[in-house]
Amino acid sequence: MTGKLASILADKTAGATEIARRALEYLASAGPEDLAGAARLLKTARPDFAVLVNLGRRLETFARTGPPAPEAFQRMLAELESAARSAAENAARLLPPAADLITASYSSQVVQTVRLYRGRDAGRVWVWAPDPADPISRQAAAVLQAELTGSLGGLIQPLGLIGADAVFADGSVINGTPSLSLAEALAGRGAPLYVVASSWKLLSEPPRPPLEPGFDLVPARLITEIIVESGPWKPGSA
Repeated sequence: MTGKLASILADKTAGATEIARRALEYLASAGPEDLAGAARLLKTARPDFAVLVNLGRRLETFARTGPPAPEAFQRMLAELESAARSAAENAARLLPPAADLITASYSSQVVQTVRLYRGRDAGRVWVWAPDPADPISRQAAAVLQAELTGSLGGLIQPLGLIGADAVFADGSVINGTPSLSLAEALAGRGAPLYVVASSWKLLSEPPRPPLEPGFDLVPARLITEIIVESGPWKPGSA
């Protein structure tokens, strides 16, 4: 079991929620063999991805109480997808309208939110790209059907939106680069930065630097609000 699961977790192109979805689908089909090993792997393989850490903790409970039926994994998958969808719906509803929405990633959570935000007849969408040749920024612009910009100077009402791979107890988040650069630029303009994430991304520990290259720690002081499936989230409530 753990060999196939390890290959799923090692994917460097998919986002955390998508990796968790694939892991749950595999666990549902593979059965409960070596559940404790799967739990350990989920907790340690990508420690910057809180959804995998939290999934591993759920599996630890199963390992102690007895092997779950495949339906249990399907229920967790439905819970994961519902939480992500509801968080995006809340964010699209709560974000100020008619703004220059600017993001630094194209995670599934951000893509859902941007699509719904556009449905409100909102303003333009931009992708933050300090290096316009950066392939990740260019891919984000293509996925979001947005324009690249490395400056907020030409934006009338900039409004930042990022996802999160981990949300720490104090409200700091880990997310893909260049999230920190965007957050600092927005703070320099006095413009807000919102984070959309499901509660699967919440960790109760204090913040720490990311362990993988290509990720940033965005401090809580640069974040206006974190929006989860239940609505605005307050630090300390993980």
